[in-house]
Amino acid sequence: MEEQAATNLFGALIFWLYIVLALVFTSLVLESIVRLPTPLEKRKRVLVFSSLAFFSFAALSFNMLHVLVYSFQLWTEDHPLPNGMNVGSALTTIWKWSITSTLFKDFGVAIVEDLRRFFWTQAALWATMSVCLYMGAKGVHRRVPRLWAYFALSQILPISFAQNLFYVALLKLPRGDSNTGVTLPRNITAGVVLSYGASLLLAAFPLMWDVFDKVYPITVREIEAVPWGCGPPRKVERDSRFLIPTILVARMLLLLPLFLPKLQRGANTTSYPRGGSDMQIMQKLVTVCALAMTAVVGRFSRDLDFMRNEFLIMEFNDFLLPTLWSHPAVTSLGLDFLLSCISAAGWVSKWVQCGDAPRSSRSKREDIKSK
Repeated sequence: MEEQAATNLFGALIFWLYIVLALVFTSLVLESIVRLPTPLEKRKRVLVFSSLAFFSFAALSFNMLHVLVYSFQLWTEDHPLPNGMNVGSALTTIWKWSITSTLFKDFGVAIVEDLRRFFWTQAALWATMSVCLYMGAKGVHRRVPRLWAYFALSQILPISFAQNLFYVALLKLPRGDSNTGVTLPRNITAGVVLSYGASLLLAAFPLMWDVFDKVYPITVREIEAVPWGCGPPRKVERDSRFLIPTILVARMLLLLPLFLPKLQRGANTTSYPRGGSDMQIMQKLVTVCALAMTAVVGRFSRDLDFMRNEFLIMEFNDFLLPTLWSHPAVTSLGLDFLLSCISAAGWVSKWVQCGDAPRSSRSKREDIKSK
């Protein structure tokens, strides 16, 4: 009992520290952004991405609060609330909930409970890897202040919030040196991306094994080396002992893009060898991995029915949309993925990229118009 209480107390301290660190890192990032002057010609774009960051923070705050409320409601089923509660008893109850609930494990189990939920989970996590690679390369090249704080935020909160704040910082900063480029160790970075994908597949492996067991029961049960091949039907809670370490490994891999980019003097950032820059090549690898995993998840979710060739998007109303609202944790990740896509689409648009053209080119156009 003492060991169990100590373990629960440690988990509660991690939970409250998680909230405190989210506020601390947010304050550090905002303070560094406020210190940067806003160019007059970029105020509209800064306002747009600042608004997206605010909307992202509001959405994630609402969804994460929903996760906490949902967890608390489940907890009260086994721990009835006392009658006539006041402020003191309410705080005591919240503390008891934090030291006896398994919030982090429940969150992890919820997002991989079935393949339909895992569709949103893997989409959000691949978006996170893509943004982290971009923040690492661009952040080093543009010398973004407190770049580490953006990565810390990406570890604690869904990615779209840190992503939009990073865009605001880039808009406020002066343009990078055109004679300085950023290089990535391609083999190491590719290894990080592939290891990240392997960790996601490992998290979904029990779900895929259930499909094999359903479609090919005789063949599957002959493979005794696989722990899910024999015995009664598997429960997600039983596999959570493998899930949490897998999630931790994936989160650690997301930190590596902060340390991989290196500045290279004398490199022209506008001319790259065939295939693009190191970052562009790695982004293509992330895209290929994400599409491949989406295809695999879609096929397994149909019980390996190879006669059905519809794309997931064709079944959005019946397949994806209901799953998005099936659990607060899935809603949090799914909506964040959509917000991240909207922000990225806005960032690569002509309105942002052409508006960020060098001042000399802009002045030449103005001179031509004046003539």
